[in-house]
Amino acid sequence: MADAPTRASVQLGPLVRKSEPFAAISSARAAYVVAMLTLVAMLAMADQFSFSILLDPIRRDLHVSDTAMGLLVGAASSIVFAIAGIPIARIADVGNRRNLLAAATALWSLATVLSGVAGSFLQLMGARIGVSAAEAAVQPSFVSMVADLFAPARRAIVIAIVMMGGSVGIVVGSIVTGAVSARYGWHMAFVVLGIPGILIGMLFWLTVPEPRRGAKDGAGAISRETASTLAALRYLLSVPTAWRLILASMLFLTSQSAMRVWLPTFFLRVHGLTLSQMGASFGLIIGLSSMLSMAISALLSDWLAKRGESWRIRFIAVALLLGIPFIAFATLVNRLWLVWTLIIIFQLLWGGVPPVVSAAGVGVVQPRARALWVSLYYFAGVGLGGFFGPLLVGFMSDQLTSRFGALGLRYSLLAVPALLLPAALLYFWSSLTADRDAQRISAR
Repeated sequence: MADAPTRASVQLGPLVRKSEPFAAISSARAAYVVAMLTLVAMLAMADQFSFSILLDPIRRDLHVSDTAMGLLVGAASSIVFAIAGIPIARIADVGNRRNLLAAATALWSLATVLSGVAGSFLQLMGARIGVSAAEAAVQPSFVSMVADLFAPARRAIVIAIVMMGGSVGIVVGSIVTGAVSARYGWHMAFVVLGIPGILIGMLFWLTVPEPRRGAKDGAGAISRETASTLAALRYLLSVPTAWRLILASMLFLTSQSAMRVWLPTFFLRVHGLTLSQMGASFGLIIGLSSMLSMAISALLSDWLAKRGESWRIRFIAVALLLGIPFIAFATLVNRLWLVWTLIIIFQLLWGGVPPVVSAAGVGVVQPRARALWVSLYYFAGVGLGGFFGPLLVGFMSDQLTSRFGALGLRYSLLAVPALLLPAALLYFWSSLTADRDAQRISAR
């Protein structure tokens, strides 16, 4: 079904320029699009995770506290990421996602380079604000594109493949960041990470096609309920599974943000790893276990979803419940090999949650509201959760360090498992309405 012209498409220019009639996208071309989306996801996560690796060197160089660094990650990364995500997602829902992603990739890469030339805390915050605003386009755009390239039964595994690019980015970014910063300092690490993305953004714009919206959902999947931003928001509130998933993910991503930001510093302070050791070991272990978890979780959830979308969401809840004791003990034990073992098990259990949640979300909402749903998911999880998670752990660490020294950060990280129990329960609640909401889409 061809999309009707909208007021937004006139006002927003080339980012939403009509590209119909759409040429049919072959399986080989779809695979190329997935490969390019994976590369973009890799660059985005390499940048995001490099900041966690460099947190302590930046703090020492700029002479600021853990609380200030938590605020930098929260304010400059999470809040801006979330606020920018909503209008950007609306562009993705009504316009050309290819152009949007190409421009965003080039812009955040340029801002990463500018992070490397920052000479003060405020300058660095300004650069990171630019990075976060541009990176807000990634998740809404790519999830929406995947949903228009692949049928529901294959979406989780394809989304997982793209997100595995993020896991590769963790590995590559951690190794590059650790090696470059150990020899040349954290400024040069940002410059090295930023330059390739400018070129990839240009390649993406030149070679990636824009898929037809709703192509895999049937002719009736697009309706007037999402004709405007306000109408789309009202529509999402009318889908119980959609907003319940957002609430659950807010708690999940709060804990995930806290762990990803502070766990590298935990290994430096508590277990005495050097920066280069940390970069190599942490990147490989977290990145590879995340990739394996995403692949296994996506395949299992796609298989379970044949019985109904509710089974996909129950799978998430069970995985989180099983992971709670492993991450709790990982922060408390002293033997390094045991810490890594517990973290690997935990990562295998929770690392596949984001692609499965994304597949569940796009399965219960209309095509023209999918990017907006993803942006709200990240607004709650990365915006609110990403702000409060790192800030909470940083604040707790400052308070506890006066009493426990370097071990203060260890006890602060217990906030991670404490948030996962209510998150799991909220995912169970979401599953109760998932099958009915999914059937409403296919019945249109």
